[in-house]
Amino acid sequence: MTARRQGPPRIMLSVDYHLQAVLDLTEVAVQHVFGTSVVELCAPWRTLNASGVPAPTQILGQVLHGQGSIEALRVPSARDPATDNLVIFPDRLQAGSTVRVFDDSGVIDAHLP
Repeated sequence: MTARRQGPPRIMLSVDYHLQAVLDLTEVAVQHVFGTSVVELCAPWRTLNASGVPAPTQILGQVLHGQGSIEALRVPSARDPATDNLVIFPDRLQAGSTVRVFDDSGVIDAHLP
């Protein structure tokens, strides 16, 4: 009998996108404008949420989403400091912006808008 690691399923997906308004929070100057830092952006948030408190990054995300003109945020990855993440606001995509998520097998192929 083989032991199996419990956890969420993992799928490797590719993303092809054309966005016009991405706020780059990997840039230190941009972090300063919004009163944040890479330490805060990569800080654990689950414990705060478990106690009913939103994480500072979640509050920042809500504020930036509320701006209405930002389609996505480029943020540092907490898991891998050599990479970044793209947080897309699907309801904020501008005319001409597109996002496609797909896998190599062709089973998953989703488009926005």
